[in-house]
Amino acid sequence: MNQFIRSSTKSTSVFNYLRIIWMASISTLLILLSACKKDETLMPDFSGESNIENPHLMYLNNNGKGQLEVRSTKYTISEALDTLNDGMNFLYCRPGGLYGETVLSIDTFTVSLTSGEIDQTDLVDLMDDIAEFAGDVFHADGRASKAPLMFEILAISASISDVDFEVRFFYEAGAPVSVTDSPPYTESWLYGGSFSNSCNTQTGIDAVDLFRRDLRTALIEHDEENGYYFVDPYYVCYYTMWCGGQEVPPEFFLVQMDEIYDLTDLLNVDDITIEDNDLDYYLFTNYSGFPNYDECLVPKEMNFHYEQMYDFISDLLPSPQGNYVIGGIEVGYDLLFAGLESVIGHNMIVLRTIKKTVDEEHEEAIDLPD
Repeated sequence: MNQFIRSSTKSTSVFNYLRIIWMASISTLLILLSACKKDETLMPDFSGESNIENPHLMYLNNNGKGQLEVRSTKYTISEALDTLNDGMNFLYCRPGGLYGETVLSIDTFTVSLTSGEIDQTDLVDLMDDIAEFAGDVFHADGRASKAPLMFEILAISASISDVDFEVRFFYEAGAPVSVTDSPPYTESWLYGGSFSNSCNTQTGIDAVDLFRRDLRTALIEHDEENGYYFVDPYYVCYYTMWCGGQEVPPEFFLVQMDEIYDLTDLLNVDDITIEDNDLDYYLFTNYSGFPNYDECLVPKEMNFHYEQMYDFISDLLPSPQGNYVIGGIEVGYDLLFAGLESVIGHNMIVLRTIKKTVDEEHEEAIDLPD
């Protein structure tokens, strides 16, 4: 009997020991499984094998940069604007190249509101639609040399049930002019209208082509060490007739400028003789009713006006500069008739932007949908 009790007690002890080991093993396994599930949640797969194939949904779920963002799936209009402007530029734009022309396309998109907010599904659909709009415009341009420059999205109207977003898509294309004359200029150039050139043997090229190329080369942000994108453009116009004109994207006529400097602001205060068509204004302007009217800019005029435009653009950057950079420069010309007389002149539009750098993993943008 005592032997049985001793044997039974020993068996029970062994059983309890095995049960403890089994329970510990199960607990360890559960902890490991829980850790794996936690890692899967916090570290989404960006290798291309992820179940989330839509880049816009990936951006919203992971703040675009591989970091989980825990937030509501509802967005206020202000939050949606911040997300759209950062997301579309982060995903599709890596500026920095030097091109000959900027193209601007504008479209409007309407999104439903629920209690004044936008559902995440609708926001993803909007990003899809914006990308398709930009892709259609971009790929319709047959030039091989081109690149997206920037998106700007604004809320232009809202009601109880929906909000209208205006989308501005900028891309650059074509090569800049390849003539050797550059600051300090040594040749004369026609003010505009490059179909013929009575001032220079280089037909098809005019003064605004050189100003545009050389100002962009000198002042637009070109960071060869880092990938980056632009957001929050600030538009500044300098004109002697109007902000639009030849060789400026016509869609800029629809863009409200943040600052405007007109004929009065551009009067050359150091000019010795006024109204003689000799450096009367900081930007080139000639009026046929004054003496010395000429459509050619001689080297003295080319260099004076280039230097003035250069200084105007440089003055737009704060000190210290911080993340503010020059993202775009447009130079154009126009011809107006005032009775029997004519006025010719240049204008300039500058986009001051904020530069955001990206890490090495995101140095390349993704392609716009074809």
